[in-house]
Amino acid sequence: MKHMRWLLCAALLLLVGVARAASVLFIATGNVPQGKFHQLAEIARPHGIEVEVRYLNSLPADVDAGLWRGRDAVFFDSYQQDEVRDRLVRALPGLAAPNAWLYDARPAWGGGLPEAVARRLITYYASGGRQNYEGFFATLAAQLKGGDALAAAPEPVVFPKTGIYHPRWPGLVTGDVHAYLRAQGVDRAAAGHKPVIAIALHQQYIGSMQTAYIDDMVARVEAGGAVALPFYTPMMGEGGFPKVLQPGGPGTPVLADLLINTQITLNADERRAEFERLGLPVIQAMTYRRGDEAEWAASQQGIATMDVPFYLAQAEYAGITDIQVASATRKGDEQIMPITAQAAAVAAKALNLIKLQRKPNADKRVAVMFWNYPAGEKNLSASFLNVPRSLQTTLAAMAASGYRTEVPPDETHLITLLQRLLAPAYRGGELEPLLRDGLAALLPVKDYRAWLAGLPRPTQEALASAWGAPEKSPWVLRQNGVDYFVIPRLELGHITLLPQPGRSGMAPGSKDARAKEKEIYHSTTDLPPHHYLATYLWTRRHNDALVHYGTHGTQEWLPGKERGLSVYDAPLLALGDIPVAYPYIADNIGEATQAKRRGRATIISHQTPPFAPGGLHEALTQMHDLLHQWQAQDEGAVRERMASDLLAAAKKERVIADMGWTEARAKAQFADFVQELHNHLHELAQTAQPQGLHTLGRAPEELHRLGTVLLMLGSDFWEAAARHAGVPAADLDEALIGPWDRLAQTVPYQLLKKHVVDGEATNDLPEQLQKALQKAAQVYADIGAQNELKGLLTVLDGRYLATSYGGDPIKNPDAYPTGRNLYGFDPSRIPTKQAWEAGKQAAENMLAEHRKLHGKQPTKLTFSLWSVETMRHFGMLEAQALWLLGVEPVWDQGGRVTGVKLVDRERLG
Repeated sequence: MKHMRWLLCAALLLLVGVARAASVLFIATGNVPQGKFHQLAEIARPHGIEVEVRYLNSLPADVDAGLWRGRDAVFFDSYQQDEVRDRLVRALPGLAAPNAWLYDARPAWGGGLPEAVARRLITYYASGGRQNYEGFFATLAAQLKGGDALAAAPEPVVFPKTGIYHPRWPGLVTGDVHAYLRAQGVDRAAAGHKPVIAIALHQQYIGSMQTAYIDDMVARVEAGGAVALPFYTPMMGEGGFPKVLQPGGPGTPVLADLLINTQITLNADERRAEFERLGLPVIQAMTYRRGDEAEWAASQQGIATMDVPFYLAQAEYAGITDIQVASATRKGDEQIMPITAQAAAVAAKALNLIKLQRKPNADKRVAVMFWNYPAGEKNLSASFLNVPRSLQTTLAAMAASGYRTEVPPDETHLITLLQRLLAPAYRGGELEPLLRDGLAALLPVKDYRAWLAGLPRPTQEALASAWGAPEKSPWVLRQNGVDYFVIPRLELGHITLLPQPGRSGMAPGSKDARAKEKEIYHSTTDLPPHHYLATYLWTRRHNDALVHYGTHGTQEWLPGKERGLSVYDAPLLALGDIPVAYPYIADNIGEATQAKRRGRATIISHQTPPFAPGGLHEALTQMHDLLHQWQAQDEGAVRERMASDLLAAAKKERVIADMGWTEARAKAQFADFVQELHNHLHELAQTAQPQGLHTLGRAPEELHRLGTVLLMLGSDFWEAAARHAGVPAADLDEALIGPWDRLAQTVPYQLLKKHVVDGEATNDLPEQLQKALQKAAQVYADIGAQNELKGLLTVLDGRYLATSYGGDPIKNPDAYPTGRNLYGFDPSRIPTKQAWEAGKQAAENMLAEHRKLHGKQPTKLTFSLWSVETMRHFGMLEAQALWLLGVEPVWDQGGRVTGVKLVDRERLG
């Protein structure tokens, strides 16, 4: 009986203890990982504390003091104090439980906590890590029970603001990077030292015990024979990364060979400057933020559109390449866990880039893949790029840099060899001759099958369903009882040139193959055939790097997620982890971004063709001259005859229809027609006309180069030059109007040549012209293309390539100099200041034209937006719409649009 009474009392005491467990509420904002609170709950429970978290965005807008009911303490886990105050404006006045703001140096609001205890709790929590959280809950439990809180646990372990992390380091973190590297056996001054791969992370993930994905990356780096250097620095402020990676300051040794970034890029301008200073290639391992691994795998977007500015656009602006989803939040405990294949791809790419840094150029093997579009047996093409000539300059630059290669003796010889590589796609019976002449390689089908067997079963089944057995490919030959894929290629020493395989999978010589190739070139639904994947497999097994040559190929258009691809999506299935360099035309930012995000590529911008004012062909020149004669002629029969001839010429050249007029209207309203015809001819004459094709790394000839500069400077310069030369005011707008082949005789051209090319002083010129010519000299230098091959070689050295805007160089001269890593559309900069000024003027011109034609202001206007064009003109069309709405953008110092403001009525007119 006594024994039973004792058990009953013990049970009652246990129930009382459970009932009296302290209830502690954490209020958190969305940037705090949920998995942190699962771990906090486990740590708190032995101290008699039950933890609950409420995220601010999950609370109703009218939440009141009932939120605090039954709470023994409340803590606010957020830096966003104003946001919390605004959301809890009705609840905070009724908060009576002990509380503290956990990232404030002062005990915020100070409810029921002695200042010393509040400071101790804040230090524990802000520093983070299991040991500190144990101290936090031990101290809090003692305080709530009325005990000696400051004696309940050891002093907090305070992590440095900038620190080195390693899962096996005593205390997890050190502030001494040199001591860390010494402990890892690294002597950067010693020949052949182990490569060091830095990993940038957020300190809060150490504090939140969310380092599983970092620990996994550390293990992969170390398994690859490198030393991992995981570190954190404050996200904002300059010089954070160099404090760890170049602690001796500019010009001193950098302590790592490559950087894997896992941070969100919020301070892109500072990071960009730091990366340029360090010169390290930077790749990204990002966490999927909208679900677990299974939800990411099922997502067609991969990375949501609304996440692009934070997770892609700003990182790309800073120069980060190859941004891969490598981790996701695990359901249940909300821990951030690695996605095995994705994390492996990041680590492998890092190690392959370091191989490029360390391997002598003479030993590197590089594949250069060119395009065959539009389909045709003789077509070697890329957008506005002379491919054969550019390949010659590329091979010559590589040879000069120590690569083992041969430069074909002339362009014709190279064209002949490359066209032979295309022949099997269009005619049967061409594979054996290529093999016989050493113009093809072999990949055993069994090797391809072994690779295929390592892929997930759904991937294997999809390929089998689309294309059948690999042996059935029309690109397979049997030799001595063994099946081989035939890979057309031209070996020039250690540099291999090869055509990108077609996507149709049709038999060579098939009458429908050419049409099918054109149809599916940009298809994001058709899987690549076995031969396509086999060619890429052979390429990456036999080469250290791949160059996708010119704008553009098909790999980045293969089916898969839009962004944040799986390594088992077709685009990455083809590439594997080989470093990719991609020379790309500077004005096609939209598709360059596609190649960057879906092709793991570092883009190297190259120039558009040079431009010149289009001028007028002979018939239009005669029409323009006749128009001026009519304007100068007195009334009478001669003037009437001129009018008749002018109408006849305009009809013959179809100018009347081009202008949207009818012959009857032109005759009835002849004076108005002549004025509009004059404007039309001027517009034609001043239109930018491409002058041939660009050759990679080679400056345009002087005439074309100066023609491009003229167009960049615009009509203000043309008219100022004519005015300085004594042209009457009425004729200033005629400065560049004339035959297309007489540009070099115009006043603006001659002034440019005299002062920009020949170097004559500008002291005697008006200030406006001096400033314009100063700008012209810089632009002329920028069109030299001297950095394009340097940029390509930098990427092939596994180094960081500085970033730049792209776009139409006539509207956006900042696209030059080329040879830099293009970054894509950044919505936060639209419209740019230059686009705003141009858009305002365009809007006013449109209104003036409407008033002229209709005698009144328009009442409704429609604008058709096209993303590719927005990327090219940086928001000029959007600027027109804003101006017509009566608002103008507000920019910050970095050029990002932060809002709009009303335009004064007087300015609108």
